[in-house]
Amino acid sequence: MTSALPVIDVDDPATWPAQLADLVTGFARRHAAAALPRDCFTDTDIGGYADLDVLAPLLAGHLVRARHCTRLLDHEADSIRERGLLLADDQGVAERLAPAGLGHLTTTQYTALKEANLITRKAGGRRGFVFLTLSGDALAPNQTLGWRLQKFWGGEAVYQPWEDDPEMTDLLRSLGRPAVVTCLLDLADGQPHSTAPSLAHVLLGKALGEAADATVHYMSPIPPVRIESVAFPGDPAFDRLGLPGT
Repeated sequence: MTSALPVIDVDDPATWPAQLADLVTGFARRHAAAALPRDCFTDTDIGGYADLDVLAPLLAGHLVRARHCTRLLDHEADSIRERGLLLADDQGVAERLAPAGLGHLTTTQYTALKEANLITRKAGGRRGFVFLTLSGDALAPNQTLGWRLQKFWGGEAVYQPWEDDPEMTDLLRSLGRPAVVTCLLDLADGQPHSTAPSLAHVLLGKALGEAADATVHYMSPIPPVRIESVAFPGDPAFDRLGLPGT
């Protein structure tokens, strides 16, 4: 069961708290006064509200819906429902690889992935957070982000070092199924979470009718009570996003 706190969905202005909606209305007026093109919403001067810490008081008492795209084996989906999402760190990578090594990977493959990933190499800026997107627009069929994350098993920290290895990429494409994990995030809990572009700019973009989105670096594990769904092709939470499901 997910939390009973009210949920903010950037794609649904009806879920925005009144004070937050009023703030975004003010941003829209600034945007219009600056005579900026509608799709240049990230260029609008919104003062300090581009800082998530400044915006946080308007998010307090609410959770923000976000999605984690990946490729999952069945036991991994069960684990997320039971334990939540782990950070991309040494423990998180080890816990992902170890069960997969039982029947899905040869000893050689398991050892190679364990020794050569972005976390072990301390490279690529992928350590210590959960990577998510704020808007379903990021997962539309004409977008590559969701598709790419669902093409290879293991998450970007595992698969990226192997993208030029045909044998390994064939293996990683064969494991698991595309999945979308919908999560409810507390972005006002005092942790150094971040979004790019800013959440405030994304809300402005939505108010202007644009397909705005942001990536999220969430710096805490996401507990099972904050997992709204783990969806595969054929599940409504997956299919309504229009993903290819391959």
